Amino acid sequence: LVQNSQKPYELVIVDQSGTEAADRNKKILKRHSLPKYMYIPLRKHGLSIARNTAIRHARGEIMAFTDDDCIVDSRWLSAIKQSFTKHLDVSAVFGKNFPYKTQKQKGQICPCTFLNQSQSIVTKPCVHYRYIGFGNNMAIQKSALDAQGNFKEWLGPGSIGNNAEDAEMAQRLLVNKQRILYNPDMVVYHNRWLTKNEARIQNYSYACGEMACYGYFFFQGYQFARPVVRANIMDSARRLKHIGKELFIIHPVSRKRIDIQHHFNIFLSRLRGLAIGAIFS
Repeated sequence: LVQNSQKPYELVIVDQSGTEAADRNKKILKRHSLPKYMYIPLRKHGLSIARNTAIRHARGEIMAFTDDDCIVDSRWLSAIKQSFTKHLDVSAVFGKNFPYKTQKQKGQICPCTFLNQSQSIVTKPCVHYRYIGFGNNMAIQKSALDAQGNFKEWLGPGSIGNNAEDAEMAQRLLVNKQRILYNPDMVVYHNRWLTKNEARIQNYSYACGEMACYGYFFFQGYQFARPVVRANIMDSARRLKHIGKELFIIHPVSRKRIDIQHHFNIFLSRLRGLAIGAIFS
């Protein structure tokens, strides 16, 4: 951010890492030549809580969001500014997410990458991870947040819903006739690397969040959410069928245990997400 060609008017840092870490982080911040910034230590945990806290304190007209495991491109802010300047009718902009320094991370997996090449304007609700992008690289007009509300604090990392607070925000904007721009020139590098087992565990969180988000819209009667919920249910049914077959086929114990546990955990995660979506709808 410091190296960005377009200097931010205001930088809001919400720190949920605890008192000891906050003291250390304050000292780190003082050593850098930062533009005007606001530092907010927060005892409450949850990504949506952090974002909403930042929104309440920020005074700009455009809210640009990234995460603590991301490195923004040096033209990130200028790409955001140009997006809203050129497309006056859009309420939000999402960008491209590259994995960071892949050559040093052999055998590991970087989640939440989004590499669509073509710029597009999204006008109708759709599957966010195919057509829109992720919350670690997004910017939203403050006026749109004032009109539609902030992030749902029961969604997102650290919440009961685990994930998909960015998906819910995008769908809510689209449901309310707002337009979203996907701009591949708006680039962020995601520096989070997982082993195969860690990625498998992370997928349980994604499965819960996806069903919580789309289930939330499904139970309110929105047609766009039906195919997503149906696809998840059908895939879970196939997994349960697979579990049934595995129980009657002789395999090495370790292999059978891992396969059954994985499929069952996906099923339980989706079931939990669907229940959460139903409750909050």
